[in-house]
Amino acid sequence: PGKPVVQVKVRSFDGVEVPVDLAESEDDMKKMTVHDLKDKIQRVPGNPDAVLTYGGKRLDSDSKPLGEYGLKPKALIQMVVTVHGGGLRH
Repeated sequence: PGKPVVQVKVRSFDGVEVPVDLAESEDDMKKMTVHDLKDKIQRVPGNPDAVLTYGGKRLDSDSKPLGEYGLKPKALIQMVVTVHGGGLRH
């Protein structure tokens, strides 16, 4: 059989959860960076500028290893829309 795969789920804006294969082991997953994760989830529908969150924390440092965010296998990662600017124009 194939190698074991560590998977997470990504919840897109419309609430659909998409499984994403990340690595062959939990150790490999923890060494991956946020940038690596973003590359893996490009196929998930949504805004490419979306902010990813896990456990209430923004995954906002592309070079930071996922292990530093406490990411676990089968974790649910959320895509969040960010609104730039704001206020009323006059």
